[in-house]
Amino acid sequence: MHQRAFHHGPPDRHRLLAAIHANANAMGLSDPDRYDLQLELTGVTSCRDMTLAQLQQVDRELRRLARLGVGAM
Repeated sequence: MHQRAFHHGPPDRHRLLAAIHANANAMGLSDPDRYDLQLELTGVTSCRDMTLAQLQQVDRELRRLARLGVGAM
């Protein structure tokens, strides 16, 4: 009998959550500023309450802003 590892959601979700937080931190984005960005993009402030599609949207936007050199002012 094979044992399965217990996960609290799909691996893609965990990868996106980690990427969102890491990219926001690397950009110097404060949590309140990140929440504002997430709310503007998805209508939801908390990553925990987002769908996979919403997490992907936030991830894409943070990567786009990082490429443009946008960070905390």
